[in-house]
Amino acid sequence: MTIRLNPADLSQTRSDLGLTVGTDVLAPNGSGANLTALNASNLGSGTVPSARLPAVGKVVKFQNTFVATDASTTSTFPDDDTIPQSSEGAEYTTVAYTPVEAGNKIVIQINAQMATSNAEIVVVVALFKNSETDAAKVAWEETHGNGPIVMTLIHEDTAADTSEITYKLRFGGQSGTVYIGSQHHSGARYGDRSGVQINITEYDA
Repeated sequence: MTIRLNPADLSQTRSDLGLTVGTDVLAPNGSGANLTALNASNLGSGTVPSARLPAVGKVVKFQNTFVATDASTTSTFPDDDTIPQSSEGAEYTTVAYTPVEAGNKIVIQINAQMATSNAEIVVVVALFKNSETDAAKVAWEETHGNGPIVMTLIHEDTAADTSEITYKLRFGGQSGTVYIGSQHHSGARYGDRSGVQINITEYDA
């Protein structure tokens, strides 16, 4: 086998060595414009422009809201197999969100500090969108005492367009009194450092 190392004919040299431009070696001008594969662990310095990174799954917007307002209700959600309605329970708070681009995925995560006054009831938090009457997502828990509980609700939505969306959080139980916010049985707790945290993250689809 003959290998010709000819600086004047690098194409022939690469061919003799079995090297392929864009896979094994950089393009002759060294710009990397024709490079199709590169092990990122071999990058010793420099930066990669964000435009060169995959767009799908990239976070394009994040919005967070914390509400410590104390509230309570005796309004109920039926403890049955029907979808919670916007007329049931009580509205606690609303959050307005404007998507960046139609088709993107929007993930809403809610952590709610709650409590009850009854020994054993089903506590419900329900997320509604705009004027829709059916709940988009529901979380519930059966309490076995009147102590505090933390409810977590996660919902994935899809942006139809870039119009503002209003998400509404409602709460209640099958009976008795349900409390939400930085309180326990109508008594304030921990200087409003607990309450309801609402995080909204939008991902490029």
